[in-house]
Order: sequence, then structure tokens, then C-alpha cells
Amino acid sequence: MVNFIEILERLKDITGKTKNKEIAEILKTSEVNFSKWLQRNKVPYENLTNLCYQNGYDLMYILTGKTTNEIINNQNNNEKSKIFNVQGNNN
Repeated sequence: MVNFIEILERLKDITGKTKNKEIAEILKTSEVNFSKWLQRNKVPYENLTNLCYQNGYDLMYILTGKTTNEIINNQNNNEKSKIFNVQGNNN
């Protein structure tokens, strides 16, 4: 499950912002709305997507803590492992 508090920490790290008020501003929302997201652990996907698109941030990293390249490389390694295991089982 995606955790908005973890996302918030990564956002602060990437943007250099330290206050929730500043994060609310860059996500283009009010402090009240931002507080509701935190209370409900609601991830504002549209706001995050727009922020990443406009600033060149890695959305996958913000959501998961892993970069897009890490996820692709892990997927490729898993596929190679499956191929190897299938070939190994045929012998």
C-alpha cells in the first residue's frame, strides 16, 4: 500500500522543501486540503503527476522509493532469471 507520509518525505528530499505548507504550495493545493490528504493517507496522484511532469521529477521514485530505472532493471533481471530457470529445467 502506498503511504502518503513516505511520499511526503521523498517530496521534501527531492524539492528541498521542509514544511508541509511548502509542499502544499508546489502541489497546488490549500493547506487545509493537504492536511486532509495526510489525515486520510490519500495520495494526490494527479497533483504528483503534474508536479513531476512540470519539474522532471521521477514519479516512480516519489511513489515507491525506487527509480524508474531500478524498477526496469529489476524487471529485466526477473525476466532473465525466468528464462534461465526454464532453460535449466529442460536439461
